[in-house]
Amino acid sequence: MPLTTYACGPTTCLKPHLSSTTLVVAMTNRTCGVCCHCGNGLLYDQLYIKCLFCDLTFCHTCQEDHPQNHTDGFRRLVDRSTHRDAPLDTKACTHCTTMVHCRADCTECDLHLCLDCFRDPALRDSLMEHEHDSFTVIRVPDLYCLEIYDTTCRSCKAGASLIHCGRCFEGIADGEMSHKCKTCLNKYDELPVYCDTCWPTARNDHDPTHSWAAIKQITKYGAGETYRGFRCLECFQELPLDPPTIARHAHSRFVWLFGNAEKENLAQGAARRCPRKAPRRILQQGEELHGKGMGCQCCWEQSRRGAKMYYCGSCGFTACAHCVESGTANHRHHLIPMRLQRTTPPDDFWRALVNGDARVCDQCSESYYADMTASLSCSACEEYDICQSCVSTLNIHLAHDCCTVYPEWTYNDPEPQSEEWFERQRNLAAAAIQKREQDEDDADDILCIRMEGVGEGVERGRAKMQMQNVLTYYEKDGGVVETVAVVSDDDNDDD
Repeated sequence: MPLTTYACGPTTCLKPHLSSTTLVVAMTNRTCGVCCHCGNGLLYDQLYIKCLFCDLTFCHTCQEDHPQNHTDGFRRLVDRSTHRDAPLDTKACTHCTTMVHCRADCTECDLHLCLDCFRDPALRDSLMEHEHDSFTVIRVPDLYCLEIYDTTCRSCKAGASLIHCGRCFEGIADGEMSHKCKTCLNKYDELPVYCDTCWPTARNDHDPTHSWAAIKQITKYGAGETYRGFRCLECFQELPLDPPTIARHAHSRFVWLFGNAEKENLAQGAARRCPRKAPRRILQQGEELHGKGMGCQCCWEQSRRGAKMYYCGSCGFTACAHCVESGTANHRHHLIPMRLQRTTPPDDFWRALVNGDARVCDQCSESYYADMTASLSCSACEEYDICQSCVSTLNIHLAHDCCTVYPEWTYNDPEPQSEEWFERQRNLAAAAIQKREQDEDDADDILCIRMEGVGEGVERGRAKMQMQNVLTYYEKDGGVVETVAVVSDDDNDDD
């Protein structure tokens, strides 16, 4: 099939299409989203699929291209656009009870979710358990997207996206301008966002009576890591980050200032919500999850045993290899590679308690048991260990006497055991220590009756008695007591 290039507004699509007829049909209709597989726009009033596992949408014809172990999370959606002069049709969100116009309604029951709750990953499990899989999505008037897209977001791939344009779905980076409809925010509680390139066209397609706010997001260096400030560029008033307050403000030019940590949170959130990200990889047959507490803080995916992760010793940030190596996890500190190793404590762990086989942390010099506590160890020299308490703190020192400048580390994380298991190990260790102390007491009793001599590693206790001119020696040799009759010197003299 020949590769054909089509102009798509502010972007250019290099995707092959079945025919020019198909393209013309797509371009003569309004779209509400993008298929993450073929790059075609999703049409209003037509069925498409949303994957709850990935938070991605795709057209019905690309259903087979999506990972088939995600099918339990597929939900059928149809988007309806509100007419420009239509009255508000508000209903209470079943989850947060907020009265909203823009929402997702179950087509078979009275379940109503505002779009924030419908997109919330924390509610994914409840949507998975819902008995119906078909929803109607009601949106603000004149919210239209492009017809054809590149399936990869360039800004997210470079780790630069802080928010996405609602028309071309390209990321808006630090220092760039975004345009948001104040009227839709105030009236429908939904916020259309457009980049500088799409805004002139989107403003013409949108209701011309609506007012807009131009907001520039800028990192404020030297401020606190979690600094957040919002300022009007016309009256220089400091405003709270409250959408209704911004919507009611008299002016329309603002700047949003934030610290490094806040910028990182925005970038990670934008990457999670990107409609053109790669489908999420969930557990395959034969694979095992590493366990809770060690997941990617960029894509929220839980890690697998043996997976490669990246760890920040300065702030404790962790990210999967996909997010770091693709540029999505654009972290401000140095990230070190590490492997997740899940271990199972042995059934004779009590022996380590008896013998005191504990490791010493090279950070805090505290002792810990590797089969009980997670730890970080250098894979190159295998002599530098850091306990979990130090790993959880900030600004740990990973530099040590190792020939590798940036070695790969191993995160040893033992399987969690029940309290009954630990109680049994403690009881076995206590019994072993009691037996050892009893054996030591018995050895002391034996030493009390020793009278003389130690020869060639054999302890000999000799007691001398004279009975009827016979000396009887009690000789303990190798645990055997022997009685030996010996003729005395006096008897020899008589002879």
